[in-house]
Amino acid sequence: MSPNNNRVDYLKKITVSMEMGTTKENMDLSSNPINFQFIYGAGAQGICPFEKSLFEKNAGQSVSMKIESTHMNDVFGHLTESLKDMLPNKPSYFLIATIDSIQPVDNREVIQAIAAGTGGCDCGCGCG
Repeated sequence: MSPNNNRVDYLKKITVSMEMGTTKENMDLSSNPINFQFIYGAGAQGICPFEKSLFEKNAGQSVSMKIESTHMNDVFGHLTESLKDMLPNKPSYFLIATIDSIQPVDNREVIQAIAAGTGGCDCGCGCG
């Protein structure tokens, strides 16, 4: 087993718990962490800054950042659509994302993630 198998890397299924707050020290905008799962690097536009902040980190590690609502698309890129209803509707907030798990993905999951990020397909697989 390679030492990088347990690190965030391309085409791995990443599950994070996210907390939001009015300050970096006060996660008061989320009563409980929000769980979010995605396939790293499956976006048609490439890696977004949120994904980049997680790169090569291990399960249990966290990243924090300040999010300006006017730059949400820039920060989350192709993940924005999936996240928009989970994140606070505030002009700005702080986010702490903790990596809960890093798992391998099968080819079907990758194809579904790519298709969903481009608006779906008509293959009948349920990806779009």
